[in-house]
Amino acid sequence: MWDGHTALEHKVVKGPETRDGFSFCLTHASLSDNRKFFVFHIASDKPLSEFARKWLSLMGLQNFNACPYLEQRPCFWKAIEVPSLLGDPWAHFQQVDFVHRAFDQLRQNFSKALSELEEASQVLADVGLSL
Repeated sequence: MWDGHTALEHKVVKGPETRDGFSFCLTHASLSDNRKFFVFHIASDKPLSEFARKWLSLMGLQNFNACPYLEQRPCFWKAIEVPSLLGDPWAHFQQVDFVHRAFDQLRQNFSKALSELEEASQVLADVGLSL
């Protein structure tokens, strides 16, 4: 299974940037089987709660112990595959634009969203429900 960090070619597209206690980096990876990915990397300045880790897992983010893009700190990452776009020269630009906008929104809203999800988890726990 691919770890999101090791690739035939891996380059930084945006970041790393720190905001509200989290660091973010967007990279582009090319694997040996010709698949290509944009990879979102997120690291916290402090240890994450159990609730935060569960929410990140539910969102499909995977853990990596020493992220080379975020000062060798543990990170959570998610990859978006770049499909083969033969025949439509504009589709690639649309996808790149989408990924850049998604990364910008992630940086701006991640801390607040994670905090609100943790609050929701606590409310659920208070009534006997859990993730």
